[in-house]
Amino acid sequence: MKNENNKNITCYDRKDDFERECLPLLKELILKCGMLNIPCFFNACVESTPEKSVYVNDGIMTGSRYITLKEDMIEKHMCICVGMDTAVPREEIRLNVQNIPDEIDFGDDIDDEIGNIMLSDKE
Repeated sequence: MKNENNKNITCYDRKDDFERECLPLLKELILKCGMLNIPCFFNACVESTPEKSVYVNDGIMTGSRYITLKEDMIEKHMCICVGMDTAVPREEIRLNVQNIPDEIDFGDDIDDEIGNIMLSDKE
């Protein structure tokens, strides 16, 4: 099976290996960084199948330690890990305001609705 980049997916399951070999080291590293107030971020893919990729994420976030950085890459990496997009999709909108009349008649129906809204706000 291929991924969205048309590359063959490498399949493996290293969850047990990670828990046995890496997790104790990661816990120690996170503890030491926490004691020293060093923000950090860790990410590892412990399982890969055609259906899913399983990740382990951990770290010391800046917000939880009241640390402000000039550029917080840790926060950005974490946002990506939880599924946020790196860029907001945008569509260019162009308006020609020269053709908009000074007054627009929305008809009697909209005027009645606006009047009803104003009356219900005063009640």
